[in-house]
This record gives sequence, structure tokens and C-alpha cells, in this order.
Amino acid sequence: MEKIYACEETALIDYLEAVLSISDRNVEAADLGPVEFPVIFEETEEGENATIEISGVLSRTGPPPIAQLFGIQGTAYNDIIKALDMIGQREKIRNVKILMNTPGGEVSGLDEVWQAVRNLGQKKNITVVNTGLLASAGYWIASAADTIEASSPVNLTGSIGVVIAQINNREMLEKHGIKRVEIISRNAPDKRPDGTTKRGRAVLQEEADAIERVFIGRIAEGRGIEAAKVKKDFGQGRVMVAWDPEKGKESAIKAGMIDRVALGHNRVIEAGEGMPAVMKALINAADQEEAEMSAGATSFKDYPIADRPWDATAADRRMRQATGSADKPSASYKNGFFWYDSENAENFTAYKLPFVDIVDGRPHAIRRGVFAANGAMKGARGGVQIPAGDRTAVQSHIDKYLQKINKQDQQKQTKGECEKMTLQEVIKENPELGKEIEDLRAEAHKAGREELQKTINQALNYVESEKYNDSIKDMGFDVIKGNMDLPSLLGAVAFYDRTQAQKDVQEAAEDSEGIRPVPPQNAEPTGSDPGEINTEEDHLAEVIRFKKEVQGIRPTE
Repeated sequence: MEKIYACEETALIDYLEAVLSISDRNVEAADLGPVEFPVIFEETEEGENATIEISGVLSRTGPPPIAQLFGIQGTAYNDIIKALDMIGQREKIRNVKILMNTPGGEVSGLDEVWQAVRNLGQKKNITVVNTGLLASAGYWIASAADTIEASSPVNLTGSIGVVIAQINNREMLEKHGIKRVEIISRNAPDKRPDGTTKRGRAVLQEEADAIERVFIGRIAEGRGIEAAKVKKDFGQGRVMVAWDPEKGKESAIKAGMIDRVALGHNRVIEAGEGMPAVMKALINAADQEEAEMSAGATSFKDYPIADRPWDATAADRRMRQATGSADKPSASYKNGFFWYDSENAENFTAYKLPFVDIVDGRPHAIRRGVFAANGAMKGARGGVQIPAGDRTAVQSHIDKYLQKINKQDQQKQTKGECEKMTLQEVIKENPELGKEIEDLRAEAHKAGREELQKTINQALNYVESEKYNDSIKDMGFDVIKGNMDLPSLLGAVAFYDRTQAQKDVQEAAEDSEGIRPVPPQNAEPTGSDPGEINTEEDHLAEVIRFKKEVQGIRPTE
């Protein structure tokens, strides 16, 4: 099976592995029904604004329904186009904002979305906001907008390129008893190019290059620049931070990939603008802090703490993606470790004691990662080999996070103890209240037992009665065993009694038919002398009286 993607590699691998893993499970997907793509409309003095959100891996139809049940996120090209068409039909809308956080996705159907954005841009002002990652197919779409901005200087943009993924599903098919046989016509040897062969790789390479040329052409057209600039300055396949104050030429805004970057407090950096004074001060402070640290120990970044399973390999993969470290470690990448070999910083093997993972698009210090690093420093699992001169600084860095974790734990514990001790403290200060509470508990317990006994006795009346059928008796036993409540039983008994009464009256009427004449329906009812039956009402009353006598019940005189 062959699909062509314009997507960040690590995100694509995670997505495909998850989808294939779930699809191979023996799980019947629920009918999720149609999912309406969210569009937010906002009224302003100038007219309406519209906002849509695009996230996750992109594809023509979105993740399979079963994958959605397992939390795998993605956006369908078809849904995006429908949303854009709906916005285009509303004349009041002047401005459209597209929030994007995506590693890219499938090539099939992608250019149709670019065209839809481009066409809508002829009538509306369109701004794409990179809220975390705007890569590959995502950037292809964004390039058709009037403006591209990043919500933070550390947001990543780029990964311009194409990946052809060949998935061998032979083993999965054979597992389910399916054998696949292919016969390719003699004049079409390249119809199924095999990526494991030299000829197959050459065919797939040409296919990828052809799609990349379209990709680059669309970006050049959308951004109003030459294709040569896209090839040279737009990362050549890697992602770039929105704004790097030290290495401006490696920033997405300096390269011309985006138009502005938000710094907070309604402050933005526009393309071509220099570094603000406030950012210079922050950078100088960070440089000073770094200089005070040992050469191989990283500085404390005060990342938020996250409590989640720790997988160092998976965390490293996500850190590489988030920091644009596909080929070599970036300056931001090293912050995910407590120590690195400064003399060998361009190699990934130079970084030790990892503790950071990407959670909700942002770096977090993982509790178990910090504990693992601290254990390694104490010699656990063979310890860690770092220079003796760096150990004090590294341990100081670890201790700062341990203190932060300990403080959070104490706050949680204190809050829990306060919630548990509040009643006890009140009782201690008010002994009479404590005695009153105990009396109420005893009364409630006694009342509960009495109510239970009352319920059982009522249920036994119906179980032991010869009047009721087995269904009523079984329901009575269910009440006694606690499997049914008493009102349900009483409701069933009432229905049974009413049905039996109607049945008895009908049978009695049928038995007496022909013995006593029934007056014609049109006949005027006449009064009866005592002891005589002349009307239908008299007849029914006599039947009921007779049944009561038979059962030993004498009517009251």
C-alpha cells in the first residue's frame, strides 16, 4: 500500500503506527455519525469575523472512526473545504482566521485545500496563525493566505518536502487468512515500484521530486516570491523557529516564511524588524546565568511539572521534532537534558540525563524523568559518566526540580488533610456537636434497619400468597435479595390485581349470559324493586356480590 505524505517524519510515524495498530484490533467501531467542522463567527462593527481550527495529521477524509475512538486526532481536507465554502457564502464576513497546529499530512486532496484558501482570499482577508507547529502540508495550505503569523517566537515552521511511505501489510493480511497475489502487465514494470529495490527507489524518488516541485511552486505563488528563494532559504526540509534573536537568518520570520511573531502584551515582531530592547535584556540575563554554570551543565528553565509515564526514547523523539533538531541538536534541544558534552554538542550522543517531554505542544519537566536522572546521579543502574567538575552544577539543577516537585506534593497533601480534618477539628472544639452527630448516625442506622425489615415483610406477603402467579413471587424474591426496589414490585402487583379484576368480571358476565335477560341497549333503564334484577348495572352488582359470598366475604348491611 502506497501513500504520499508531506509531513514531519516523527509525527507521521506515530500516526501511522497508531492507526495501523488500532485497525488491527478486533474492535467494532461505534457509529460516530457526521462530525460538523467547527466554525466560530464573531460580530464586529466592521462586519463578521470567522475562525476555524486545523490540527493533527491531515488527510482527505480524516482518521478512521475507530482511531478517533482511541483519541487519534487529525483533520479532513473535505471538512476544511466545506468550512471555507460556508464562510465564502456569508457576505458579512470580512476577516478569516485559520488556527493551525499540524505536522502535515497526505498529499492526496491537499492542493484542493490550497486552491480553496486562495479562492476565498479573493473575497476575504485570510490570516493563518501557527499555534505550535506549521509543517509540510500545513505550510502548503498556509502559503495561500494573505498573512502568516506565529503565536510565539518558539513555534516551528517549515519541513517543506515530500515523503513516500510504502506500508507492507502482507503479514497483517496473512494473519487474518488473506493472501494477496498481484500480476502486473509486462508493459508496466513500474506500476508497483518496490522501495526496497534500486529501480523502485529511482521511480519513487522521481515521483517525490515532481510533487515537491509543485509544492515549492505553490509556496512561491502564495507568498509572492521566486521558487529559488523557497529552495534556498526556507529550511530545505527542516523546521525553523519563528524568531531566533541570535541567529536571525535561521528564523522563519527572517527567511520570509512568516510575516510576524507575537511576543505577548499585544507586542509583535514584523518581518524585517530588529530585536526589541526588552528581549535583548532577557537574552543578556540568560547569557549571564549560563556563564555562571559549568560548561556541561544546562541551566534551570523552570518548566512546568507533568506527571505522566516516562519514556526517554519517545520523549527525545518529540523533543527533536519540537526544537527543529532533525539533523543535529539545536540550542533549545539541550534544555531537555541536565548535562551535555559541550565539546561534542553537535552529536545527539553528547546529551545525558533527559527529563523533558512535549506535552500539549509545550516542553514539560516529567516527574519520573527527574527522579530517574537523580537516581542515575546516585549510581542507580550503573550511574552516569560525567566529569567530576560538572556534578555539583548538575545536581543543583536536579535539586531545583526536586524542590519544585516536593512543594507541589506538600500543597496537595496539605489541601487533602485540611479537607479531611475540618470535621474532626469542629467536633473536637464542640463535643456536644460530636455527640449529636453520633446520635443521628445511630438513629439513621436503626431507621434503616426498620425500613429494611418493613420492606422484606411486604415482599414476603406477596411471595407467600396463593393469589399471585410465579412472576409476582419472583419479583418479591428480588426485592428481598436487594435486586429490585419495593415500588417496582407494588406497581407490578397493582397492575396484576387490576387485570385479574377485569378478567373476573368479564368471565362472570359470560357465564351468566342466557340465564338472565339483558335489557335492549335502547331500552330506558328502569328502577328495580329490592331483590330483583332488571338492568345491566343490577346484573354486574349481583355478580360481584355473589363472588364475595363465595370467597367468604359478606357485604356490610
